[in-house]
Amino acid sequence: MKAKPCYWAAALTVSLGTAACVQAASTIQFSATSYTFAESAGFATITVQRLSDPSTTVSVDYATADGTATNGLKYTAVSGTLAFGASETNKTIEVPILNNGFVEGTKFFRVILSNPTVGAVLGARTNATVRITDNDVGVQFQFSPYSVTEDTGTVLIGVVRGDDGMLPATVDFATADLSATNGLDYTGATNRLSFAPQERLKLISVPILNNSLKQPNRIFRVTLANPEGASLGFQKTATVTIVDNDQGFQFEFASYTITEDAGAALITVLRGTDDTNSTVTVDVATADVTATNGLDYSGITNRTNQKLSRGPKQPDRWGRSRVANNGHHHHCG
Repeated sequence: MKAKPCYWAAALTVSLGTAACVQAASTIQFSATSYTFAESAGFATITVQRLSDPSTTVSVDYATADGTATNGLKYTAVSGTLAFGASETNKTIEVPILNNGFVEGTKFFRVILSNPTVGAVLGARTNATVRITDNDVGVQFQFSPYSVTEDTGTVLIGVVRGDDGMLPATVDFATADLSATNGLDYTGATNRLSFAPQERLKLISVPILNNSLKQPNRIFRVTLANPEGASLGFQKTATVTIVDNDQGFQFEFASYTITEDAGAALITVLRGTDDTNSTVTVDVATADVTATNGLDYSGITNRTNQKLSRGPKQPDRWGRSRVANNGHHHHCG
């Protein structure tokens, strides 16, 4: 039979003048000081090692303790005794991990060894930290920002549920004015969104109002709030930009050239809007540059009732300015 290792030590009783063989104790400790598991792992498996003398039967107690992770919310507490039989060098502790739908970040708890039996001592690693990494991104907008042209009719806004989705969940959705105005640029909405178990996406339709005004782009905001059965993700607000599609009134060309004997210059004004269901007006006026009103052309202003107008569904109107043929030779230099 193989002899057990031992240490030689001087006897305490000097008068005997002998030496005693002291058996080496088993050393029990964790295999590491920290462990990391995903929230969806189901269990955290933690290894306890037995070092030195493996030939005897020894045991050690263990128990979990809360850190930032809470028993019953992130994990299920365990405690007990590990018994090492002869020649056994490793034992495992299994701690149930609870997979919830809340965005919480990484949480941790501890496992502690204590009370080794006779013939065993605790090693250096008597406390282990177990970290649980979060796998939830919460309820949030699918994209941000959104952009839609004024004549699109509606904008579809996606809300995604980025947790495990095992239980029903609800969240409030609401719009709010920024530079866009509810009732003028879009129709505001307030709603309670309900997700069934395993439902991942909700689409909200927000009406966009198409007017005939030339305006800068306008923006409104959408917000998620008051979740139940889940938590909000990072992207809990989003903006929607309404891109204007109206060019406004403008001349067809930037310059026109006619001969002096043409009689009139026909100048086209375009109505650069997509709303043709109403009558609109715009003023037009001429002004001298090198040509002189009354000598080279007959000027027009809105005071001479030269206001351009266009009724519903009518084509573009044009302005006419009479050109005077005065028989003079003009030198342009």
